[in-house]
Amino acid sequence: MEAADGQSALDLLTTTTVGVVLLDLKMPGGGGLAVLEGIDDPPPVILMSAFVLDEEEQERVDAKIFVQLVKPFHPKRLLDAVRSAIGAPENPPESDFPEKPA
Repeated sequence: MEAADGQSALDLLTTTTVGVVLLDLKMPGGGGLAVLEGIDDPPPVILMSAFVLDEEEQERVDAKIFVQLVKPFHPKRLLDAVRSAIGAPENPPESDFPEKPA
């Protein structure tokens, strides 16, 4: 599922059960902070952002997220975070993303 903005994300999360949420901190129609504050018992949330939060915001976020990824990040980090959030094995038989050559 995908939500185009913060309000749509809130609507989805209050009416649909999901295993993990990929959430951007900055999004139209209410940012990721508003989404996090609008859900009482969220599933594992992977927060993605290039922005730095102030100390108070970070404390509020930390209480409700599974992990925070700072952009830019390699797609493998996101895949590993999702696997961890849903309890999948950390080392799958084959890598979904080959490592970059040196």
